[in-house]
Amino acid sequence: MIKLNLLPPWKKEEIKWEKINRILTVNEVIVAIELAVFIAAFLLAQIYLSGELSHIDQLVVRKQQEAEIKEVEELKNEVKIFNEQLNLVGELHSQRISWTEILNELSLITPETVQITSLNIKRNLSNSSGKKKLEGTNINSEGDEKKCHFNLSGYAKTRDNLLKFEDNLKNSGYFTNLKSDRSNYLKARNVDFSCEFDLSEEVLGD
Repeated sequence: MIKLNLLPPWKKEEIKWEKINRILTVNEVIVAIELAVFIAAFLLAQIYLSGELSHIDQLVVRKQQEAEIKEVEELKNEVKIFNEQLNLVGELHSQRISWTEILNELSLITPETVQITSLNIKRNLSNSSGKKKLEGTNINSEGDEKKCHFNLSGYAKTRDNLLKFEDNLKNSGYFTNLKSDRSNYLKARNVDFSCEFDLSEEVLGD
């Protein structure tokens, strides 16, 4: 079958340009739609990122505040500990004892036939919290009584030498509350003994 195009050339050209215009129009619409979608996605992303940045800023500020609060609390604790130590030093200074004088007295009242092999001194000091801190240790004990306690071990040639030493302790104005172990008196010679006593209130009050 033979088709004949009887349209004049100018009409053919017009139809050709109409087709081209329609294609261009459709492409422009598609491009416009794609551009609108891109702009909308960009704006949504910008809004989302802005919200995330704001949230991150809030977290940073909160962490900074928490760090500052923690730092302030640590500083307060350090100041508190320093004040407690300062108070204790003040009490130690106000309650200082002449240990040289006390040990010299103990040496003078110890007979030559008695040897002291061990001497442990525990001193209770009142602190600001109402407790006592044992000097030279980390042990705290309750109470308000001021006391200096001695634990002594030694060797005596005879039981009589030991009894003489105990009499000297009792008669000394430096020591009081003597307590001796009963086993001290079981042997007449070569006696290993132990006893405990306190520093007298007169010496503590100096």
